[in-house]
Amino acid sequence: MKKLLAILSVFVIITSCGNNHEENKTKDFPKKTIVNNANKSVNNVYGRDIQSKKIGDIRRLPGLLESEAKVEVNFTGIVKEVCQSSGCWMDIDLGNGEVVHVTFKDEAFVVPKDLAGKPVVIEGVGTKDMISVEMQKKAAIAEGKSQKEIDAITTPITEYYYEATGVLVK
Repeated sequence: MKKLLAILSVFVIITSCGNNHEENKTKDFPKKTIVNNANKSVNNVYGRDIQSKKIGDIRRLPGLLESEAKVEVNFTGIVKEVCQSSGCWMDIDLGNGEVVHVTFKDEAFVVPKDLAGKPVVIEGVGTKDMISVEMQKKAAIAEGKSQKEIDAITTPITEYYYEATGVLVK
């Protein structure tokens, strides 16, 4: 009797896990299609709908973060790179050789892996982080860079981050 109960319990657990997995597959891409009646274009939204009509250029983020630790504002920009494993992050070009690394709040959604070069609108919170010379050198060593490359690291760098609650692909 105990064996039968154990087998039945395992069966129920496996079955319920399989159902949750199928549910999660559909949640990975909470995509909505929005038809803009003004120009009849179709946009794709991942995560939450973009709530605010005020949208700035992503190149303004560094200036806004000079006096604030974080800013909650919507931006538009061009995607430079997307995580090719699952679409769990993307980099948006700042136009000066720098990027804003965008992740998705609570890992609640992912974006398509083919967004590079496409314009997007993002809603969420932007921050910055100073990366010390010591941390950069540790990373360079871990990446297997040459001693010459490691010795060339002499100044801290600023990296920009954005945690998006929604992404609209134009």
